[in-house]
Amino acid sequence: MTAKSLRSLVLSSAAAVLLAAPALAAGTYSARLINDDPREGRKIENLTIEVERMSTPAELAALADGGAEKAAEVGSARLERTRSRAAIAAVETSGADGKKLVLVFEKPLNWFDGSRNPSARKYPYGVLELSLDGDGKGEGKLIAGAQVKFDQGGVAIQSASGEPMRIIQVSNGQS
Repeated sequence: MTAKSLRSLVLSSAAAVLLAAPALAAGTYSARLINDDPREGRKIENLTIEVERMSTPAELAALADGGAEKAAEVGSARLERTRSRAAIAAVETSGADGKKLVLVFEKPLNWFDGSRNPSARKYPYGVLELSLDGDGKGEGKLIAGAQVKFDQGGVAIQSASGEPMRIIQVSNGQS
């Protein structure tokens, strides 16, 4: 086998593996959100996360230029007892440990009365970060209020309103 045909075989095999790998991010995720409120005690609620699609580099660039008001909805999240909140950005990155999915919401995520971080209202966005394995299972965190930097490469959290709430028992599919 020549070097050229070997290289062609390796590239074809790599492309087949990448195309065959499931796109974990799009879909419905179920999880449990933990809020350790010092005044009201621990609350654990079911959280449903819908991801319709990933944000394009052009959409992230528009958000970087201050276009959050005109941003298309790419997903949503809701607790059992609440209305859903629209996500304006969804970014997936891959690493050695699996995938990381970040959703940015158009407003702070102040779902809990007496939330342990009432200063979240001072920040423009809410953020969900999920760490997922190959089966779409994992854990994450909810940052009720955050300052976020958008660019074509993704999303970076610049500052947050306080300690994030833990998200546990994340699974791909509704429970």
